[in-house]
Amino acid sequence: GSPNALQLFRKIMLASASIPVYFPPQFFKVEAGGRPYEEMHVDGGTMALVMLYDEALKPFIEPKNLGRPRSLYLIRNERTKPGWEKVNSRVVPIATRALDTLYKAQGVYDVYRLFAFSQRDKIDFNLAVVPRDFPPAPGDAFDQAYMKRLFDLGFESARQGYPWEKYPPALEPAAALETPKQGD
Repeated sequence: GSPNALQLFRKIMLASASIPVYFPPQFFKVEAGGRPYEEMHVDGGTMALVMLYDEALKPFIEPKNLGRPRSLYLIRNERTKPGWEKVNSRVVPIATRALDTLYKAQGVYDVYRLFAFSQRDKIDFNLAVVPRDFPPAPGDAFDQAYMKRLFDLGFESARQGYPWEKYPPALEPAAALETPKQGD
C-alpha cells in the first residue's frame, strides 16, 4: 500500500538478477534495532539456486498428507558440469569463469540437496537438465538465438514425453556392480 511499492518491487527484482561481477548490487535502506542501515543485495544464487523446498512443500510433508503420492519435478536450465573454456589470465576473465563454475557447482549441490529431501520425504524425484550433446552457450550469456534454441529443445522434449532423470548426475544406481547369481 505504500506509494513506493512499485519502485521497491522493481528494485527487488533487479537485485534478484544482480549477478556479482556482471551487474552492480542493489542497496536498500532498512532499520534494525532502532538504527538505520543500508543493505547490499545481489542475486540469491550466491546462497542457493533453489530456495523453495522447505517452506513450499511443508504442507505436503506433514503427517496428515503422507498417504498421498507426491512428485517433485526439477528443471535445471543448465548443464551439470562446466565445459572446458580457455580463460585469459586477467582478473575479470578469471573472476567471471570462477563465478560461472561456482554457480554450476551450487546448482548441482541444490539438485543433490533436493534429491536427499525427496528421498527423506518419500517424494518421487524427477529431473530435467540440458543434455550434454546440446551445443554450448556462446560467450554472451544473454544470446537470444541460443535461448530460443534451448527453449525449442525443452518444448519439443516435453511434447514427446520427456524422459525424466530419477537420480542426480553420477548418482544413478550401478547395476553393473550387482553380484551375479551362480550359473550366470
